[in-house]
Amino acid sequence: MTAHRHAPGAWSPILAVLMVATLLLASCAPAAAPAPPQAPAAQAPAAQQPPAATATPAGPKRGGSIVWALYNEAGEYDPHTLAQQMYLWELGGNSLLKLDRDTGKPVGDLVERWEQKDNLTFVFYLRKGVKFHNTAPVNGREFNADDVVYSMARLRSPGAKFPRRSYFDSVKSIEKVDDSTVKLTLSEPFGPLLVYLAFPFIKMVPKEVVDKYNGLDRPETTIGTGPFLFKEYTKDVGGSMVRNPNYFRPGLPYLDEVRFQVITDDATRTSAARTGRVDIAQRMPVSAYKSIQQTNPNVLADTEAVPWTAQLIMRHDRKPWSDIRVRKAINLAVDRQEIVSGAHEGAGFITGAIPSGQVAWAALDYEKDLKNLPGYRQPKDQDIAEAKKLMTEAGFPDGFDTTISMTDYSAFLNRRPAEVLVTQLGKIGIRAKPKVMEQGAYLNSERTGDFDLIVRAVGAVVEPDEYIWLTLHSTGSRNYGKYVDKDLDKLLEAARSTYDIAE
Repeated sequence: MTAHRHAPGAWSPILAVLMVATLLLASCAPAAAPAPPQAPAAQAPAAQQPPAATATPAGPKRGGSIVWALYNEAGEYDPHTLAQQMYLWELGGNSLLKLDRDTGKPVGDLVERWEQKDNLTFVFYLRKGVKFHNTAPVNGREFNADDVVYSMARLRSPGAKFPRRSYFDSVKSIEKVDDSTVKLTLSEPFGPLLVYLAFPFIKMVPKEVVDKYNGLDRPETTIGTGPFLFKEYTKDVGGSMVRNPNYFRPGLPYLDEVRFQVITDDATRTSAARTGRVDIAQRMPVSAYKSIQQTNPNVLADTEAVPWTAQLIMRHDRKPWSDIRVRKAINLAVDRQEIVSGAHEGAGFITGAIPSGQVAWAALDYEKDLKNLPGYRQPKDQDIAEAKKLMTEAGFPDGFDTTISMTDYSAFLNRRPAEVLVTQLGKIGIRAKPKVMEQGAYLNSERTGDFDLIVRAVGAVVEPDEYIWLTLHSTGSRNYGKYVDKDLDKLLEAARSTYDIAE
């Protein structure tokens, strides 16, 4: 959890940053944990064709199904507008590129190879023979350049509904050269381009489906090029996807079916994992794994730090948050260590604006750089005293009433930190009344700026730009706090325009 200063007198409205760990419980052997992601090369080489999947005596065998316990109901189903994990499209769709699991660098997915002609021009050569699912209205037709042009235009649609449009602010045009070739032209050099094209939310979708359903807001609109076909889904209950026999990667997938069960209650999900009623249970409390191990040692856990942060956002353009003294007071009042211990059961760590486990060159280390700073230091007595003084100077000696919006769609990152913050803010007179919201209403509130304080999760993979541009640039598509700092804008613009990682 951190407050970070960008320029003299300009404090960010994003005060809370926590790195959290996720716990995946599985009753089958887990995959190997990936190596920590590294920053992508300045100019990524052409992608290599992955080898065909072949079963070996010691390797995977065809057939069977798994049951995946979901920790929440998605609430939204459109990959281009989703604010959190998208279980159906993760299995049902593909992006142009993907990030290599071991190196974090972009490699081809729907793209076979690409060429960077210069700093402004990229040519992508699509993988031939890729087909959409054999489902109406596309009925298994071949994926082509028109789908890329359409999908990219949709992703860049104006309005708060499309939270990742800032990924492609520097894209000048996307043109079809022929059915299997697309040319992308930039208005200025844009370092994060290839990484953003590899993000899982940047799925290629067929126009016919969007037109037929007037959007992709229903589970049955999961009609992509991915390894699994949509079969059924009931909100708050679950559903299933089945093997796509026409998937473009030979031999994959191995499974015949993936079944989902929505189990939002931690205790119930823990019981399901303990008794083997589910094969995978995601985002389990650390205490749950310890209790399961006592009764079922065959359950394995894959625990890894993930670059998701819990952030406290305020409307920088509204009183009292427009007063820098109030923002500084909140920064001092927040006890980051207490949030790690209380909201995350210790399964997280304090970090700077960009998680230190993501890209070392951009990180602030807690022990070396942060722990003695105001707001981070322990014990909190000095911070609280200074915060109260600032509140008095700002004209709030007795504090004030406000609300703090929270939801359960990611309890580790939304509701639990918010609940701890209520007590912490109360110590300096800020009486934050919890406003627990249904997920859809919460997301709409965030996107429209209809909140006083809001706790939300922000994550990235290997691209720091996703944290700082989207949330802190004055035009960022996730700058819901309406933060404006022209000096910071210039720095972020300069960072975006270079392909040199060291620079």
